Amino acid sequence: MRRAWLVTWEHVMDSGEIVYTFEALLSHQIQNDVMLKIAEQLYATHHYNLQKRRCDSYCSIKAAYMYLNDGSVFKDHIVCLGEPLLRARRVYNISFCTSEDGSQQLQCFEPHIVVEGGQRLIDSWEHIAVPFKKVNNMMK
Repeated sequence: MRRAWLVTWEHVMDSGEIVYTFEALLSHQIQNDVMLKIAEQLYATHHYNLQKRRCDSYCSIKAAYMYLNDGSVFKDHIVCLGEPLLRARRVYNISFCTSEDGSQQLQCFEPHIVVEGGQRLIDSWEHIAVPFKKVNNMMK
């Protein structure tokens, strides 16, 4: 089973549809606290110019871990709120394919975790399909 951190931007369209834009696929071995800082830096790089990023208080929107249904922290899922929203999450069973319209897609699965009786359980697996394009032999 191939695992990684998938980083995407999420844009909410006028119709309410959520459109994912691929940002990065990083090693699953990156620790959660390090990934939190990477997410903040990616968000800041996207939203602020270099001069603003040099300030200590440049980023008013910080990365945060998601919470489960019992209020406990889930460190395998990180978000930076805003428009667009930046999301970093651990994903599994990663594959690359060509969709029906000829575009390239990264496909993977993310576990949906719930807490029942004090234990974390995988309730279901969410299928994620994110379009990407290759730029200079690197995925974008």
